[in-house]
Amino acid sequence: MSFLASDVPRLTWADVCAMRLRRHALDVPAREGGVAGVVADMAGLHAQVMSAAELGVGLRLAGATRVALREALWVERSVVKTFGPRGTVHVLPSRDLHLWTAALAAVPAPGVAVPPEMRMTPDQVEAVLEAVGDALKDAELTVDELTGEVVARAGAWAGDLVMPAFQGMWPRWRQVVAGLWHQRRSGRRIAVTVEPLVRLDASRSAGLERAVERVGEVLEGVPELTIGEVTVGGHA
Repeated sequence: MSFLASDVPRLTWADVCAMRLRRHALDVPAREGGVAGVVADMAGLHAQVMSAAELGVGLRLAGATRVALREALWVERSVVKTFGPRGTVHVLPSRDLHLWTAALAAVPAPGVAVPPEMRMTPDQVEAVLEAVGDALKDAELTVDELTGEVVARAGAWAGDLVMPAFQGMWPRWRQVVAGLWHQRRSGRRIAVTVEPLVRLDASRSAGLERAVERVGEVLEGVPELTIGEVTVGGHA
């Protein structure tokens, strides 16, 4: 079966942007599917900074506040916080976790060689896997809590801080684990600074103000909008 050039859909940049906004529930907040549905439509929610993840869900789910993600994680268990795309922390739907695990395991390893001082032998990898399995057999632990348990079972070498991480170093064992707006909060006050990339006409200004109000609702605070340069440093 052959296709003609005329059979290929032609999309403008505006079409693509509109489709992505709709898919991410940023034009009209989702009213069905809950947190898990929103996260699934996004192909995972970046969650290096938990407050940012809570805001990301709240802006996409009608009537939600920052509590919605917490309940989905710790009460409903409909989503899970783990290492996802790019090896960074994401929130993924629990129902899709097996698919993500298989897909991420199939991604080729980066071509950059691991420095000798960071490497693990095959026996050490097996020791870590056995230690993790034993530690989690009868307990629920965070990755930080797991470090002490792995070191106790596998040896002190597993806890050596040799892996570069965001603003710090991770213990050796964790290499086995697969995996412009700015806001600052002070009490209930939420200072939101926005650096526009386009000129703000009356319509855009009104839309921006509505979006900032929604940020306040999600984070359960009182927002204050400032239009100006964002000068913050490193972020995740």
